[in-house]
Amino acid sequence: MPSPLLFLTLIVIAMLVSVALGVALSFILFSLRKPRLHTETQDPTLFSQLTHSVDQALTPSLHMLHARLDRMQTWLGELQISSRGIDDVKRLLTHTKQRGISGEISLQTILRDLLPADQIHLQAKIIPGEDTVVDAAIRVLHEDGHAVWLPIDAKFPYIPEEDRPQRLRRLSSTLRQNAKSIAQKYIRPPDTMDFAILFLPSETLFLEAIDIDGLAHQLFQEYRIYLAGPTTLSALIGTILLGIQASTLSQSSLHITHLLQECQKELQSIEALLQNGQTRFQQLSGIFDTAIRKTAQISQRLSRGLGDRY
Repeated sequence: MPSPLLFLTLIVIAMLVSVALGVALSFILFSLRKPRLHTETQDPTLFSQLTHSVDQALTPSLHMLHARLDRMQTWLGELQISSRGIDDVKRLLTHTKQRGISGEISLQTILRDLLPADQIHLQAKIIPGEDTVVDAAIRVLHEDGHAVWLPIDAKFPYIPEEDRPQRLRRLSSTLRQNAKSIAQKYIRPPDTMDFAILFLPSETLFLEAIDIDGLAHQLFQEYRIYLAGPTTLSALIGTILLGIQASTLSQSSLHITHLLQECQKELQSIEALLQNGQTRFQQLSGIFDTAIRKTAQISQRLSRGLGDRY
């Protein structure tokens, strides 16, 4: 790929050519406007006037050329500084540790803009009894009500500049290895969710990854790993959290429905007891009525017997 210095050099050459052509064209037009002078009529006075006129016509163009050359010299100096900066960036991106730090900083910035501080844990130990540290973890309430971790690990693989098919094959192989490592280290239900997120801090790298046919689907099917880039991480996390909340609400709704069903069964049992009590009360009421009638009959008989005696 041509370097920026080569492009700017070509631009400078084109500008120099355009200025030179402008000067030459000005001189030609000036000469055409002057009457043709024959050698026999030339004299020092006329030659001096012609020289003065030519100087007046060419001086502004020469000044413009000089100014543009000064500006181009300044631009070349700035380009050399920028070129050194680009070389520094390239050295940074080829250093594994520096790439990792860059990816972690990018991940932290996105998460801090997206979620409250008490829900984000950076460089977190999420597996009890192990010292394994993940770049970031989000604390969420699972559908059964207890807190679990959503692991997010930043990866910034360095893929050398090659032809596109070979570059994509190398990227696919690297991401598969990263996904397998993340799954083995950080996916540990019930302490964590049953999936994790692999964050690519470079948008170009992420677009190349999802452009590999079937890679994102295979990473999730084989390793339960979601791929995310700088522009998709926020949307992915928001979707996951909304899904968990909806699932939690659904579980709560099912629990409430179960409680209502139990209450309905209890009410039916109480209703059956009340109906049984009512039946027995009616039976007792009939017995009391019979006893009262018999008592009245006996009382009447006793009254008549005593009356006859006296």
